[in-house]
Amino acid sequence: MNIFINSLSNSIIVYDFSEKKGIPFYVEQSFPYSLKNTESKIKAINDFLTEEIVKKLSQSSNNIIIPDDLVFTGISELPPFSKKKTEDTFLTKFKIDFPKYKELYLSYKEYEKNSKSTFMLYSICKISVLDSILNEFKKHSINIKNICNFSGIIAKKQNQKTNFPCAYLVVGTKESELVIAKGNSVISSSIIELGEEQLLDKTVLQDSSYNLPNSVALKYASFHKTHYDTKDLLTDDMILKNPTLDALMSPQPREARILKGIALENYHLRQNFLRFHTHVIDLLDFYSQTPWFLPIFEIKVLCTDEVYANLLQTNGDSKIKYTRSDLTYKSIVDINVQNNKLFSSKISTKERKKIDWSKFLTMEIGKKKKA
Repeated sequence: MNIFINSLSNSIIVYDFSEKKGIPFYVEQSFPYSLKNTESKIKAINDFLTEEIVKKLSQSSNNIIIPDDLVFTGISELPPFSKKKTEDTFLTKFKIDFPKYKELYLSYKEYEKNSKSTFMLYSICKISVLDSILNEFKKHSINIKNICNFSGIIAKKQNQKTNFPCAYLVVGTKESELVIAKGNSVISSSIIELGEEQLLDKTVLQDSSYNLPNSVALKYASFHKTHYDTKDLLTDDMILKNPTLDALMSPQPREARILKGIALENYHLRQNFLRFHTHVIDLLDFYSQTPWFLPIFEIKVLCTDEVYANLLQTNGDSKIKYTRSDLTYKSIVDINVQNNKLFSSKISTKERKKIDWSKFLTMEIGKKKKA
């Protein structure tokens, strides 16, 4: 069976892809809380694992599809060395950039090489975070055989024999994600913290999707200003529950202050989709430049009819077009999940050969050997 933790819509799906006769086993449960952090994911798993589902899962071999917020994909630029030296240089640089590299899963491959540079595409995942999620299933005697992330499933679903790049936009209930793949390889998975609920909410003018980290910063600034002398032990959740001070908020646009009624609602709706659309186009523009040079002019969208209609209206005559994808959450989990090598690839801690510098520095370099 496939278990899909869908943090874009705050839900968990279980699907028996091997069912051949009768009605396939399919269960989906949504949760009233966000699945952004690890603690909430673990809580959702425990809320989902009822006695009936545990019995079903414990009797089969299972695969899990984890959300992409647990995986980071990046690129590293190196000199154009030979393949062996490139790998050695990349790992050395990686260990410097990530001092706690022993706590990470890592997979990497050469993405591009020219006369000036070699670009290494890599993905990482924190071992302890993934283990904490898998342990919740182990507590209920549920075996997890294969692990894959959401964008990896989408890349496999497109099943392209060519290396032509493709973009998928998944608009979830709470968040959205833009996946860029080249053939069966994921180049990027960017989470945009605006989902269907925020986009279609005509009563609120959403902040720019780029500005969402700023709203978190305002929470911290507000807490510090009102509780600057506290000596209590604090957590991020405690601080984020603190109200934001009005004095720190930026003023709203003139139209939002003047318009009323239906005109104001239409303005909110139009601006919400415009800001969302701009974010998507900016991401594609980024990957059209060095070192990517990905010519993407079509975005395949998984969303509701209402969201899609607004995207088309917002896009207008842009050269990049939105088209409906044939993907559904059910079709995404209806697949034979193969293990992503990332989740079984730890960094070798083998030490380099030690050099006896006292002997090395006193060597008579260049001296001919005696016959």
